[in-house]
Amino acid sequence: MVLEGTLVTSPESPCLQVRPLGEPAVGLLWPQGYRATSNPVRIYSAEGTEVAAEGDEVTVTGEAVYEPQPYCRTETYFEVRQIRKGAGEYAP
Repeated sequence: MVLEGTLVTSPESPCLQVRPLGEPAVGLLWPQGYRATSNPVRIYSAEGTEVAAEGDEVTVTGEAVYEPQPYCRTETYFEVRQIRKGAGEYAP
């Protein structure tokens, strides 16, 4: 599945989320080894490569889980396989 939107932080939780245009935000569950820094928020792959920063338009591939995520305070969450900057036509 593909999720496109803006990478955002939530004032109500420590989760990073993707906010698709006109839709509620979706919490993200990251693959093992990914890490984030704050101020500014940046996401790094397990290899240490920066993959996205807060405010970036992103394309995320993975699996949607249609149940509430209390930690993220979202109605659904997304198990991330891959994330890249840019939205639009999906190209693996």
